[in-house]
Amino acid sequence: MSHHNSPPSCGSHDLLPSINVAEKERVASVMGGAAILGYGLYLRSGVTPLFALLGGLLIRRGLTGRCSAYRRMGVDTTKPKCDSGVQDGEGSRVEKAIAIDRTPTEVYEFWRDLENLPKFMPHLKSVKVLSPHVSHWIVEGPTGLLEWDAEIINEHPGSMLAWQTMPGADVQSAGTVRFEPLDGGQRTKVTVVLKFDPPAGALGEIVAKIFGESPDQQLEEDLGRFKVLLETNPVMETMNQG
Repeated sequence: MSHHNSPPSCGSHDLLPSINVAEKERVASVMGGAAILGYGLYLRSGVTPLFALLGGLLIRRGLTGRCSAYRRMGVDTTKPKCDSGVQDGEGSRVEKAIAIDRTPTEVYEFWRDLENLPKFMPHLKSVKVLSPHVSHWIVEGPTGLLEWDAEIINEHPGSMLAWQTMPGADVQSAGTVRFEPLDGGQRTKVTVVLKFDPPAGALGEIVAKIFGESPDQQLEEDLGRFKVLLETNPVMETMNQG
């Protein structure tokens, strides 16, 4: 009686690293890599080694779905995210502050109505309040719509609001906004601290910074629009007169 044991074939899929980059990240990586190569050509000096290397890495990452940096860190974004917010030691942190010529109560109440946020954050397509502490966010991303639910985890009316994304979010994030009185309470210092894991990881952050669309810059511009909106909003004037 003969036994046939199939020998392992050369180039077996078991020898290949498994895919560890989620579909949306892969699309973003290819688009970002192509944009970097195109930008390098636009500079008229040809694609420099830096642009060629970074663009090539992103395109390969997107086409193969494999990221060696993720593998070294034990990260696999194809798996469902079961954590809330951003875990300690992970993600990126951004902090910005601005002074607004409105009282802390006025500024806080406008922000606390979360459906107001798209009025000064253009990247936000919508925020829908589902319950007193849970809301659904939709953001226009480079590869389409990104969605998540967020929950308010700490709140001191008139002075502080803290939130984090719930499990399953396309983008994991957490943040705090503080409203501090200035000039005897006639003005407000608004300080926003954001912590987040970008969809395309560290390479995605590099791409954003090259093209001047970093989260740091975006938050600064959002707060600038927030200031203009509150200081020129006729509804706020009516409230003060009342």
